[in-house]
Amino acid sequence: MTKGTVDTILKELQQTEYGEGVIVIHSCIHTLNKACSLYTKNHLVNNNEIVLLLPNYETIDKVKKNLSESCDSRRIDIQWHQTEGSCNYRWHKSTF
Repeated sequence: MTKGTVDTILKELQQTEYGEGVIVIHSCIHTLNKACSLYTKNHLVNNNEIVLLLPNYETIDKVKKNLSESCDSRRIDIQWHQTEGSCNYRWHKSTF
């Protein structure tokens, strides 16, 4: 469970190794959404990496909207990345 701000989450994610799978759990969905959006944008745009998102509490449309909106002065063309294959997302239905 990650606690703290968006910056705290991003710092923890930056400590992961390339290719390592990460599950991020946070009590505030808005903080988690912003952190995931910034992290994804950074890795798609700056690092030219492939990103797979598996949201549990958000719809695919909401994830696309979060990524498309400018929350750090960079807009991301989600349709282009999806077509190119560098951004994939699958909705995961919780079994709890």
